[in-house]
Amino acid sequence: NYTESVPSSIIHRTFHTPGLTGQLNFKSNLGNVISHLSLGLDYAWQSLDEYKHPNLGNAVEGPELLADQEMTQQSVGLFLVERLELSPQWGVSGVIRFDRIINKLQDQLQLGGQDLSGEVAYQKVTGRLDLTWNPSHYFGLYAS
Repeated sequence: NYTESVPSSIIHRTFHTPGLTGQLNFKSNLGNVISHLSLGLDYAWQSLDEYKHPNLGNAVEGPELLADQEMTQQSVGLFLVERLELSPQWGVSGVIRFDRIINKLQDQLQLGGQDLSGEVAYQKVTGRLDLTWNPSHYFGLYAS
């Protein structure tokens, strides 16, 4: 359990953050070019059960907002990375990634019959292209 340090605070009754990542790596020669391909998956889940108790320390506060809610979040990410060694000095790589996040709130207080429970999901695809130049073993430049 995690508790905030102020007397009138949110008390997190439970807090869980399990997750896992898996990645497969492949290396192959395409003529004079060496290919490094990686495929991967991330999965994470978070659960937070919290409530706020009244001000017991008589601290000066703004408006009191009581809370009793459970929040969960799930995220999944898929990624593909390709790195090509064009020569001992030159390399190029590309990354593409898809992420989806789902946030859920379960309002367990429901003051005045108002239920603030809900769910929202976000997703996005991102990518990047990189170029590297290594004129020696001790020096290299990177552009993205």
